[in-house]
Amino acid sequence: MTLPRRLLPLCSLVLATLLAGCGGGGGGAAPGSGAGGGGAGAAGAPAATTGSASTSDPGGGASGGGEPGTSGGIKTIDALNAAIERDHGSADWFGDVTAITEETLLGAPVLVVHTTLSVTDPDYETVNRKRNDLATALDAYEQTIAPNVAILDAEFQLAPAGARGLDSVPMSEAFALPERPGSAKEVRAWLDAVYGRGGLVTLGPDEAWLDSLEEVRYEDPGWGTGKVLWLATSLPTYRCLDAQLLQKALLTTGSPLLESWYIEAKDGTGAAGATPGAKDTPVGQDGFLYLR
Repeated sequence: MTLPRRLLPLCSLVLATLLAGCGGGGGGAAPGSGAGGGGAGAAGAPAATTGSASTSDPGGGASGGGEPGTSGGIKTIDALNAAIERDHGSADWFGDVTAITEETLLGAPVLVVHTTLSVTDPDYETVNRKRNDLATALDAYEQTIAPNVAILDAEFQLAPAGARGLDSVPMSEAFALPERPGSAKEVRAWLDAVYGRGGLVTLGPDEAWLDSLEEVRYEDPGWGTGKVLWLATSLPTYRCLDAQLLQKALLTTGSPLLESWYIEAKDGTGAAGATPGAKDTPVGQDGFLYLR
């Protein structure tokens, strides 16, 4: 086996994984621009860290709370758009937000903030700061739209941006998950049992990542790093949301084989990763929150 043309290392600890050149998206107005839709691009963007709730705006303006004139927090995407424009219209990341949509990803409701932030930008420090500032601003809002919030960049990298209770529970509590798979064959069977047709989780209507999975094997690719859990797919490129969702689903298996893994697309792009302490990772730990 030869080394793929492009390895895109991604740390599984900061990935949280949405629609794409391999999927579709829901509607939502963009703060400031009124534009809808998502972005397109390549994999490999650095993930954002989730900031704690704050009453100060890292980029300008005062941070908002609940929807004006209502109780119980922000209830609609339109209200969230208005709050962001009101509170952060002068922030340098404001113009990078193109749309906000609510999606079903891995069967969970996710509030997705689409942006033009890109790993291809040579000023990666500014991109990281903008992403972190946007995450902090989002986390400060008491919204009741979805329990999961994520930022989607131009390369379809998905970064967590806070979470809300909304009577939701972790994946491990929402479902009676199978035991951790210990072999490549068992990893495939686990994914089918949990996410396949008639499985525990009902995937979103645009999720095609499971059908794209052609082969799962555990072997030494000759990189000098030992054996790797290798997932070969029919995805045309790794630069799409379905690839990100496959990666997140893989991490929910909790398999000890996740100490070293690789997901491969047809064009030679892909993602390599390592999960420290994989032998002690419980099933479902890296999943989304699910409504009761």
